[in-house]
Amino acid sequence: MQKLKLGMKEILESLKNVREAPDILIAVGRGGIIPAAIVAKQLELDMAIIWIRQYNDEMPPKRIYDAPKLTKPFDADVSGKRVLIVDDISRSGKTLDAAKSEILKHGAKEVKTLVFVGRGADIVLFQTDACAEFPWQD
Repeated sequence: MQKLKLGMKEILESLKNVREAPDILIAVGRGGIIPAAIVAKQLELDMAIIWIRQYNDEMPPKRIYDAPKLTKPFDADVSGKRVLIVDDISRSGKTLDAAKSEILKHGAKEVKTLVFVGRGADIVLFQTDACAEFPWQD
């Protein structure tokens, strides 16, 4: 499989094009935590985590649930807020959709999604089917 090796310079450059103005940023735990921290710093936002997953952390990832599953209670205060969900990779958008649904249940006014690599999000920094390698994985 083809690989896409991303450096911090490319990631930070692509984030300059993000024009979202959310009130809070929600990371999809586990893979989205570092990307979300980078985005939160760039956009000067508070950050919380939603623990939802369908695959394990192996390479290549293996499916552990039939559908994305909330693995810890979500308790961030998003009521009436504009939310930006951030994850590292999205293949289908199913995990993002599940996270979005859960956050809307908690009263968010608006929910948008951002992924560093893949498809199925409102904002995709790098659209590719290649296997991504991030600088924090070295």
